[in-house]
Amino acid sequence: MEGLKNEYFMGWLKSFELSNPDVREGWKDRAFAEENAGFDVIVFRVPKERASDFIFSIEKMLQDRTK
Repeated sequence: MEGLKNEYFMGWLKSFELSNPDVREGWKDRAFAEENAGFDVIVFRVPKERASDFIFSIEKMLQDRTK
């Protein structure tokens, strides 16, 4: 599953991190680079208390569909 995480998931972003211009610009640059590489960038907003469950479910779905 680690390969899928590296291929499909950029990671977590917390709102307080956006106050750091380097973090903000880094995420914008990463999204731009992924779009230029032919990928769509999708953002999910999930409840904090369910985030791990949702991420696991999405990872599992991608794993099942990419086999």
